[in-house]
Amino acid sequence: ASSTDIAAALGKELASPSFTPDGAAAAAYRSIWTPQLRLQRDFQVYGGEFLMAQPVEKLRGFFSAFFQLETILWGGFLA
Repeated sequence: ASSTDIAAALGKELASPSFTPDGAAAAAYRSIWTPQLRLQRDFQVYGGEFLMAQPVEKLRGFFSAFFQLETILWGGFLA
């Protein structure tokens, strides 16, 4: 989300006759965290939690194999 998206969401809430600070905060949150971005973050958190639950020996093997793949296959995971 850009600053203009957030400003537009807040401006709409501020102009509302039923304005509340909670409503403005919720509108700003929705403009920042779209459903797609929330799903992406949830998936990243899940992946991080999964990796952290693995024994160190398995992680070493995983990352050794992971970085032997072509950069195009793994580069997006580190972006």
